[in-house]
Amino acid sequence: METIFLWREHLSVSKVHTFSLCGNEFEVTPELASDVIEVRYIPFDLWRVFVYRGGVFLLRARLVTLPQPIHPKGSRQHKQYKL
Repeated sequence: METIFLWREHLSVSKVHTFSLCGNEFEVTPELASDVIEVRYIPFDLWRVFVYRGGVFLLRARLVTLPQPIHPKGSRQHKQYKL
């Protein structure tokens, strides 16, 4: 997958090593608790969220809940996008 096209956001990880993206909850390793991370993702596929710190890939976040599978701003373009 070409990472240059992924959407990016900087988010804070909670003390229990989780973060929220578009109402969905994800889990990362305990070492990242209370850190700020960069997440990269395809707005039409929030099942796959990649975690970076300092521009270096660390891991794929583990999905905890997914009530919103598509980013709200990306839903308008979803019909044109082919996975």
